[in-house]
Amino acid sequence: MEKRTIHVGVHYEEGSYWAQVTEWPSCFATGETLSQLTEALEEAVALIVTPEDEEPAAIQLRVLQMELTLAADRPLVATRANPSKQPTLIARPPRSRDPHTPWHLRGFHRRGEA
Repeated sequence: MEKRTIHVGVHYEEGSYWAQVTEWPSCFATGETLSQLTEALEEAVALIVTPEDEEPAAIQLRVLQMELTLAADRPLVATRANPSKQPTLIARPPRSRDPHTPWHLRGFHRRGEA
């Protein structure tokens, strides 16, 4: 099985995805979801690499690398000095295993006392 790496630009517009292969500008695909886009892109690549007089070959795409573009209303700055360090958790006090609700005995008087 022959393997080749291709570069694909994926775009999200108006509720659906579209992609174009950088090496072959005429090779593009669309899909409502990323899964549908991948299937359509496999078909598009199969049509590009198969000679016209042959049946399109089965193509499998695997994602090897991703490059993402971030967009936000506020500055995108890392706020943690060391993102690999786990945040410190505040320890909770131990909970009682007693299933009964605690009684609050304020104002409790013994019989005969006022």
